[in-house]
Amino acid sequence: MKVLMVAPPITFLPFEKPRVVAPLGIAYIAAFLEKDGKEVKILDTVGSGWRNREPVKIGGHDFVRVGLPAQQIQEAVAAMRPDVVGISCLFSSQAHNAHAVAKLVKSIDGKIATVFGGAHPSVVAEKTLQDPNVDFVV
Repeated sequence: MKVLMVAPPITFLPFEKPRVVAPLGIAYIAAFLEKDGKEVKILDTVGSGWRNREPVKIGGHDFVRVGLPAQQIQEAVAAMRPDVVGISCLFSSQAHNAHAVAKLVKSIDGKIATVFGGAHPSVVAEKTLQDPNVDFVV
């Protein structure tokens, strides 16, 4: 089984300074899965694309999206062809980024299982699962 763990891009207010933090939660999970014999890769979209700053509007407000562009995320998923993609979603304010990653994954292959984990989906699991691009919440 091939598993891709993704730390999605993040959005900031234009005056905020982006912070790059190692995605330790998904790293711990990846280590456990590797020990169990799974082929695992981590895609840290912020760490890999911290120089990419893209202006976005959310709810009519200006923000800056930091991380790999959508095309590069799609290319990484397509190159690995994972069976499962785990998507970290630690904060509700960043849920839109995690959902965008799930949509990119499903656009490549609808059979790839998408799994959301983190504080946000743990608190609002039923709402998270209303997205047709999210298969499981852990």
